[in-house]
Amino acid sequence: MPSLPIPPTARVLSCIALGVASAAALASPGHALQVGFAGVYAPANWTLINSSADGSVNTASAPASITITGGDDGSDEEGTTDYQITAPAAGQVSFDWNYSSDDIEDYDSFGYLLNGSFTKLADNGTQGSGSTQFNVLVGDIFGFWVDTTDNFEGPGIATISNFSAPNTASAPVPGPLPLFGAGAAFGFSRRLRRRVRLAHNPVSTTSGTSDLT
Repeated sequence: MPSLPIPPTARVLSCIALGVASAAALASPGHALQVGFAGVYAPANWTLINSSADGSVNTASAPASITITGGDDGSDEEGTTDYQITAPAAGQVSFDWNYSSDDIEDYDSFGYLLNGSFTKLADNGTQGSGSTQFNVLVGDIFGFWVDTTDNFEGPGIATISNFSAPNTASAPVPGPLPLFGAGAAFGFSRRLRRRVRLAHNPVSTTSGTSDLT
């Protein structure tokens, strides 16, 4: 059977649907990803907190990496060194780490923190390196920590590299496809309105005048 012609109205609706769908796909906002300790995650935006410790953070190699050194003040008391920041957007935090310590047994340890909860990644019995990922929401406080049980015999040292984390939302930018779809729909709709108008108000093609007798 011969295929039926597509009515002008259907073509208009199809173009409008194409324009709307492509606009939604290309103009919807997304979250940017900050790579390295730069931008909103530059060292100046982080907070170092020592609790019963004299730990420090070396940012000389930023944005590529930072190194956190835990407490070793000789007090024979437990302490923590936190390096934290507030997440400006939701998404995944990922990083590589390398941890070492001269302390005996598992008196020092390293991990990440999220809203006050600590996740241990390594201690003196599991020194080495690894990769870690976790998710954050807007406003979450996250970062890294090095714990010391005795504050002597050498600190725990953790180097963080290949860091990436969610940045603020990017602004929607319309792409060429939704503009094309909208333009095509507008053109078809103009032709359709003209056809309807001509059907109701036919225009005579006869020129000249006639005399009535």
